[in-house]
Amino acid sequence: MQPETLSRKLNGSQPLTDDDVRDIGSILIYWRCVTRRKQLLHLFDLAGYTLPNNDWLEEPWKSLIDDTQPPKVEILPLRNASFEDWKDKRPIQWLCNTKTGRIRQVPGRETKGSNALEIGGNADNQEWVYCRTRETQELPVVPNSRVSLSFWAKKIQEGRHRERSKNVEVAYYDGFGWQWLFAQELAEVADEWVHYETEWWPLPTHAQKVAVGVVVRKDGAFQVSDPFATRSFRRVLLGSRLGRARRQSV
Repeated sequence: MQPETLSRKLNGSQPLTDDDVRDIGSILIYWRCVTRRKQLLHLFDLAGYTLPNNDWLEEPWKSLIDDTQPPKVEILPLRNASFEDWKDKRPIQWLCNTKTGRIRQVPGRETKGSNALEIGGNADNQEWVYCRTRETQELPVVPNSRVSLSFWAKKIQEGRHRERSKNVEVAYYDGFGWQWLFAQELAEVADEWVHYETEWWPLPTHAQKVAVGVVVRKDGAFQVSDPFATRSFRRVLLGSRLGRARRQSV
C-alpha cells in the first residue's frame, strides 16, 4: 500500500479493507508498538476486523504475548524450603556464609518438632551473613514473568548499627552473572511471627533462573520459617512462598 493511499484511508476518505487492517497490525508488531494480543484485538475491534483463529499460529501474530488468558501460577522447586533438614549444623540445599555472624537450627513456627533458621550478625561485620540458593539449586524462570516472595519471620534482635538490615531477597541470573532483583525488609515487630508477601516484581527478559537468600547486614538477628517459592506467568500463543517465590506474567 502506498503511503498516500494509507493516509486517505486513515483519514476516512477511503474505507479500510481487511488486508489493510492486517498490514497495519503487522507493521505495528514489527515496530514493537504492539507486543500483546489484547492490544492488537483492541485495534482490530476498532476496525471491525476479526483475525481467523488459525492465523494466531502464524507470524507475526504468534509472537505476541497472549495476555487474554489468566496467568498460570506454579510453585518453584525450592528444596528444603522450611529448613527441616540439616547436616553439620547447616541447612541442606542452602549455602551459608557465617564468617562474621551465626546461624542455627531452632524450633519452627507451627508444629512441635518442626524447624526454622535463625540467622544473626555482629556490628563489626565485614561481610554479610547469609544462607542462599544460588550455588545449590536451580529455580528456572520464563520470559515475561514476575516474581513474588512470601515467608514467615520473627525478629529476635534489632541491633544498633545504623547500616543494619535484615531481609529475605531474590536475585536472578542473566547468563553472565547474578543480579539483585528485590528484597523484603523485616518490620519493626519483635518476638512475634509475621507473615510477609511482596508485590509482583517483573523479571528482565534475559533472566534464566532465580535464587532466594536470607540475609543479615551488620548486627541483629531473626528467624525464618516456611519459606517457599512460586511463579506465575502467561504463556505466549505457542503454546515459585520464602516460604515460596512466585512468578507472574506482565
